[in-house]
Amino acid sequence: MADTKKLEVLEQVQKEEELEAALKNEEHPQKEFSAPKLQVETVVVYLDRAEVCRSFKAKVKSGQNELIVKDLSQSIDKDSIRVEGRGAATISEVSVQTKHLDENEVSSQGKRDELQKEMDKLVQRKDLLTSKQNRLQKQRTVLDGFADNVIKGPIKTNTSDVSLNETSIQSMVGFFEMFDKQASRLDDSLHVLNLELSKIQSQMDAVRRNMQEMNLHTIKEIRELSILVDSPDDSEVEFYVSYIVYEAKWTPKYDIRVFSNDRQLKILYYGMIQQSSGEDWDEAKLCLSTATPSVGGTVPQLDTQKLSFKPKMSTPQRSYTFSEQPNTSFSNADAHAPFVFGAQSVVSSESMNSQDTPNDAIAPEVRESIATTMFEIARRSSIPSDNVAHKVSVAIIDLEPTFEYECIPRKANHAFLKAKVKNSSPYALLAGPTSIFLDNNFISKAELNAVSPMEEFTCSLGVDPAVKIDYKPLHKYREQSGLLSKSVTTIYKQVTEMKNSRTDGIHILMKDQLPVSTEEKIKVVLLEPTLKQTNDSTKPVRLNKQNHVEWDIDLQAQETKEILLKYSVEHPASETIESSFTNAESLI
Repeated sequence: MADTKKLEVLEQVQKEEELEAALKNEEHPQKEFSAPKLQVETVVVYLDRAEVCRSFKAKVKSGQNELIVKDLSQSIDKDSIRVEGRGAATISEVSVQTKHLDENEVSSQGKRDELQKEMDKLVQRKDLLTSKQNRLQKQRTVLDGFADNVIKGPIKTNTSDVSLNETSIQSMVGFFEMFDKQASRLDDSLHVLNLELSKIQSQMDAVRRNMQEMNLHTIKEIRELSILVDSPDDSEVEFYVSYIVYEAKWTPKYDIRVFSNDRQLKILYYGMIQQSSGEDWDEAKLCLSTATPSVGGTVPQLDTQKLSFKPKMSTPQRSYTFSEQPNTSFSNADAHAPFVFGAQSVVSSESMNSQDTPNDAIAPEVRESIATTMFEIARRSSIPSDNVAHKVSVAIIDLEPTFEYECIPRKANHAFLKAKVKNSSPYALLAGPTSIFLDNNFISKAELNAVSPMEEFTCSLGVDPAVKIDYKPLHKYREQSGLLSKSVTTIYKQVTEMKNSRTDGIHILMKDQLPVSTEEKIKVVLLEPTLKQTNDSTKPVRLNKQNHVEWDIDLQAQETKEILLKYSVEHPASETIESSFTNAESLI
């Protein structure tokens, strides 16, 4: 009943819209255009949406004309539509109309008739196959019955009467051959029929679902753009329609290619464009923008947070027996109670940040951003509405890196090559995934952080086997001193050998651990290297804030050096020292 009433109201609205359109058509000539078929001039893709500009030419007559652009995207922001014209005519009004159509009316009656005819054919075919299936099953039953009668024939108890002559044997063999042949034929035919009946049933189910979907009264929303144009005479005018669509975005992606012999670094900057706005962008001039229009440019207002004592509520008196206890569980506290300092031992972030905001307001994701930049793509590209990422080339950036090595032999006996480079290009690099290649060999995948022009960044290039690192076994020995107050001193000696097998000199940074005492009675003394100032980054040997000893080492071609770390640990003889690490614990 409700659906019938809704359809009646919908039909009345459509009649009024048709009457209004007819009156307008009498007042001034009207022309219609389909938005997806209009020429795409430019598309500016933002990080969360896109601005599309389409163009078309129209011949207008003297006086007032109306141009209708139909089939606008369902993802369009109707408040963002702008229309510009080039010619002698003047645009007097631009409006967006929204129409509601019943999809039953959109679908033609001929489609329903075709589905019904298809269903009738499938039913007839199913009936024929079912009849054939019944006949074959009866034949199989008769054949089985005949075989049973042969087996259950009269049995003679006198064995002397059984004559196995050649004729009886041939008859028996002939019967077996006939039974096998006929049974196989019937079984094969029944198997084929069952498969075909199953296929027809699936087709009937699909047609039935389509018929049910067509009977559903779904309202479809259609948007149209109306442009009123005043022209002094008959002429041809070119129009440009710009609008914002959602369901579109782009993300950066990089290939970093390093050539060690030439000391060059190339960044292949790509844009991955993805959109499902409902319209294709064919042969469009693309621009990629780093702006985020959804983040407003106005500073938000900060509310005042006020604190007060929670009103004391009178609680009903209740007596308890020895088996009863008052409920003191935090989980039974009032879920809607306001936030009060000291009222709870645990306060959720939700209660701390509660504001008078609507429930559907979603806080935007906060990411490190850099200055807004627009990238113009040189070649025209086609981006279909398929929600699949399509790659376009943004730029190829040539940079001059500085190569340096770093090793942590306690963790790995390898020298890791790193490229330190300044972004001397005018391009801002957004944060995104990157593939790293060294001398055309794939090294790894990594995440590149946001890099502004003239900003330095570092990328790891993997292990260089030409630089040998040998972390020698740790050597330690103990000394005991004191008569009354005995203490134990352990001397640790660690040697690291490194060799440069390359044909050129290198600079390498080496790090190793110096234990940190967390007890007053445990004393750690660095013996070698000798440091006058600990945390001085200008010194070739230093102690950083993590209590790691750092060495800046220059290795010439084919040169070998030994690096010594020596320290002592003193503690009471009655105590055992425990050494804890990030991922493991062991005893010294």
